[in-house]
Parts: sequence; C-alpha cells; structure tokens
Amino acid sequence: MIRRIAAFAAALLLAAGAVLAASPASAGVDDFEFESMSVQYSLSRDADGTARLHVVETLVALFPDFDQNRGILRDIPTNLGRVDTGVDILSVTDENGDPVPYEESRWSDYLGDDFIELALGTDEFVHGRTTYVIEWTAHDVIRTFDSGQEFYWDVNGTGWPQAFGAVSATLQLSPELRAAATGETACYFGYEDSDDRCEITTTDDGVEVAPLALTAYQNVSMVVGFEPGTFREGTPVDKTWPFVVLPWVLLGVLAAAGLLAALLRRFLWRHAPGRGIIVPEYEGPEDLGVMSAAHLIGRSSAALPAQIVKLAVDDIVQLVEDPEAPEHRRFRLDVLDASAAVYPPDDRALRKLFEKKAKNGASLPLDRKNRKLGDRIASLVAQAGTGLRPLYLSRGERSPLRRLIFWPAVAVFVGAIGLLVWCGIQDVGSPLLSIGIPVAILGSFVVMGYSGKPERRTAKGTAAYEQLLGLREYLQLAEADRLRVLQSPQGAVRTRIDPNDSAAVVKLYERLLPWAIVWGVEKEWAAELAAHYSETAPPSSNLRFSSGFSSLASLGTSFAASSFATTPPVSSSSSGSGGSSSSSGFSSGGGFSGGGGGGGGGGGR
Repeated sequence: MIRRIAAFAAALLLAAGAVLAASPASAGVDDFEFESMSVQYSLSRDADGTARLHVVETLVALFPDFDQNRGILRDIPTNLGRVDTGVDILSVTDENGDPVPYEESRWSDYLGDDFIELALGTDEFVHGRTTYVIEWTAHDVIRTFDSGQEFYWDVNGTGWPQAFGAVSATLQLSPELRAAATGETACYFGYEDSDDRCEITTTDDGVEVAPLALTAYQNVSMVVGFEPGTFREGTPVDKTWPFVVLPWVLLGVLAAAGLLAALLRRFLWRHAPGRGIIVPEYEGPEDLGVMSAAHLIGRSSAALPAQIVKLAVDDIVQLVEDPEAPEHRRFRLDVLDASAAVYPPDDRALRKLFEKKAKNGASLPLDRKNRKLGDRIASLVAQAGTGLRPLYLSRGERSPLRRLIFWPAVAVFVGAIGLLVWCGIQDVGSPLLSIGIPVAILGSFVVMGYSGKPERRTAKGTAAYEQLLGLREYLQLAEADRLRVLQSPQGAVRTRIDPNDSAAVVKLYERLLPWAIVWGVEKEWAAELAAHYSETAPPSSNLRFSSGFSSLASLGTSFAASSFATTPPVSSSSSGSGGSSSSSGFSSGGGFSGGGGGGGGGGGR
C-alpha cells in the first residue's frame, strides 16, 4: 500500500512539473502584439433572400526578433445563435498575395458555439512585422427582431490575448441592400458586454468603423439595421430535418414493424386450431402434470403449490403447518409413501424436492430462506416448462418474414443512437427528441424481441389447453351443475363418479384441488371443500393446517417458486465572442461589445 501511495505521489509531482514547465512556453507564443487588423465586409442577398457575406481580414502581427512564433491561430465562429453560418475559408495569403500554408480544424466551446480554427504558418519561425490576409465567406448572418433585421457583427472578437494598435472595418452593401437599410447604425468596443460607443460612419455604399486601439480581449462590434423581411431567416439547427423530421421517421418505421409483428402473430403465426368447443371437464389432461399445465396456460407461478398439493391429495406426502415454527418455515412435507409416485411428473417432483432422499418418513421443511432448496425448486419449475416442447409447444420452422421486422427495428435503433449522439454534438434538445429517442431505442428492442415466430401450441397442446379450459369451467360451475356433469354422457366416459356418494364426490373435489390452484380459484374451491368436510369426514388428512382448511386459499402465494430464496448469479468482474447574444444591437435592445456574430479570437503559435 505504501509503495502504491509513493508511486501515486511521484506521478503527481511529475505531472505538476510538466504543467509548470509547459506554462511559460504556452504563455510565450502569445507574447506579441498586432499592429493592426482591418476587415472588409461585403454583404449581398441571394435570389431566395439568403444573406451572403464575403470577408477579407488583414492582420499585421509584430513578432519578436528571437525564435518564439511560427505563425498565428485564428478562431472564426461558424454559428449565429442556433443558425449554422456555413463559414468557408477561401484563402490565406501574405501582403503580396503569396499563399500562406495553414491547417484547418473545428471545435466547440462549453457554450455550444462552434469554431473553425486556422493554424497559419509552417514549422519555421517568423520574426518582426508579418501580414496575414484571410478570405472567407458565410451565409445567414442576419438576425431578425420585432423592429426589423440587423447585421450585428463582432470584428476581431474577445478571444485575443494580444493588444491591437488599430482595429477598423468597412461594410459594403449591394445596391438592393442599400435601399433596404434603415439608416440605423451602432458601434461598441471594449471587453465583452461593454456598451461603450465608438465611431461608425455611413458611406456611399455602406458603413465604416474608424480605427480603434484595443487591449487584450477587447473587441469592436458594428450594427446595421434593415427593413423587416429584407432577408430570409436562417434555419436554426434544432429546426433542421434531423431534429424535426427524423424522429417521426424512426417512430413511424418502428410502429410499422411493430404492427407487422402483431399482425403476423395474430393471423399467421397462430396456435394450432382446436375444436373450438369447450366442454366442462373434471379430469386434467392425460400425461400432462399440473406444473406443465400451469406453464401451458401462462400461470407458471402456480406450478409449485399445485404440485405440492397434488402430492398430498395422492397420499404421497403430508403437508403440515406448524404454528410454532418461524413464518418462513411454517410448512413441511412428510413422505408417506414414496412408491405411490408412479406418475412421472410426481416422481420427478418428489426426487427434486427431497434431493433424491425421498424415503418413507423423510421430512422436508419448506424453508423460504433455504437457498439450496430454492435452487432445486427453480430448476424443477423450469424443467416443467421446457418439458412442454416439442409435443405441446413449438416454434416451427424459422420464418423469412422475420427479416421484415427485425432489420427495420435494428435500423431504428442505430438511427436513434446516431441522432442522440448528434444532439449532443449540436447541443440540441426538444420535447420531441426527449420523448422520441428513448421510445425509439427501447421500442426497437421490444420489436426485435417480437420479430421471430413465437412459441405456439401444437395440435396436442391445443387439445390439452381446451381440456384445461373445460376443467376451469367445471371448477366455476354451481354445485348442482357439477353434479349434472357427473351424470352426463360425457362424464360417464371418464372415471365414473356416483354423484350420490358424498365420500366419492369429496375425493374427486380433493383431486381437483391442484387444478383449482393452477387456475387461481383455490380460494373458492377451498370453500367448497370446507362445506363438504362439514358434512362428510375428509377422505385424507394429508393437508393439515393449524388455522383450518381455509388456509388453502393462501397456498398460491405461500409456495410460489419466486418466494423461495435462490443462489444469486456470480458476476464478472472561452473562446471569445461567438454570437451568443439574442438581443438587438441598438441601444434600445441592449447592444454591447461581443454580442454579435463573427468575431472569435486567436493567438500565437
């Protein structure tokens, strides 16, 4: 531990030393000034009303005579509010028109403003007076307010750590824009948010800002007003089709795929047809245990309690409630006759519960905190479900129609993830996106899961299912109707029960108790049994409850497999002004330095 702490401390010291060593060098490349920056703007209008801006920036740097700088950096904002201005760099030259090498990159600041960064120069050091001429274009550079439209532009920007001996600008308007200009102009200078005024003069073809000396991080902003409707408004990025149309497209494709899955499951991938006629039954399906039957009708939670009660009513075990025992182990099973478990599902359940030690006289507390018992129960219930395949349940052959559901859902998922990433990059949000993207992502998983052929009942499975439905009808009949079923021709072909033999009827009702649990009507069936027990001695005492026979009503919840503990699975281990203001540039709107588009900043390299 001490060695780790020492190594960590050493790493911190090395990192601190590297930062301290790098700081002077970083500060050094910015240790120079600009003699001047003059900018020529040309504003025009396309046929569709889009504002077009042509810019020529001339920066004259005064580098030291020793080897410090290899050139300058110029950061140009590429958005005006939420509108992409489409900045396009045309050229970089010196004062003689000779090309200057440069590298172009893009980045965003913490406010979500986007920039193009130009790294001007080569790896060779430059000295003394050096001129850079940057030519670029942009569009949608106009802001719209209730009072009209404005060209509100930062000239140099508030992101320069150098002083400027003189910053000046001229704006040339095309003939049609001169007529649309309102004559309102304004000029601000200083640090960001400064409302100090500077001189701006109207010329024959536009306006001109007189040269101003600026210290580091100061800026000049110019404002020119136009009549309402002079320009077509730019489309904010959050109103473009990826953020407005694409969410609906994704949701539409997802809905279509989901609808197709539902239609295929309803009309094509159906259960095997049966008789369609449900007849009351008082016997369960042959060769289908109560646990598998519970799975077949979709009530797997009833599988275990139904099986336990069946073992008891078949005189294989005795289910005993001990009121003195803790709540989590109040019930136990005592083996009466293991050899009576001749029915394979009963034999399998007995061996699984007693861990192959099901001998006469053996006792098993049904301890809900016993993880080993819980694991055996979970395995037993799962085997009862898988045992339905393939005789009772089957998926059949793989359907090629699955592709029409699965792959559109995959496309929706990929599109939604891509849109989510793009929202983060563009810093865009809306109620449609906040709801639509999660719905598309989660919905695509659901649709993919439902894209394949579902497990459906075979002909034998449907016959068993209809027999179970008939059994439910019998359980829900009134007493007189149940007795009539016993006397009916349909009833006569099964195990013959004399409806006048009370003991035989009670024994039948006991045998039906597990099936009542399967269908979730054990409460009502327990009441029927209790009424018969009050008139006839119970044929079996294998269900012993301290609180009376009515305790059967709670068996479904007491012995649900999920109520037993199981073994948990093992886990593996600022950039300067960038057009952020949305207020008018004139005094009534709160104009200030750094509140317009353009500007940006830069420094040495």
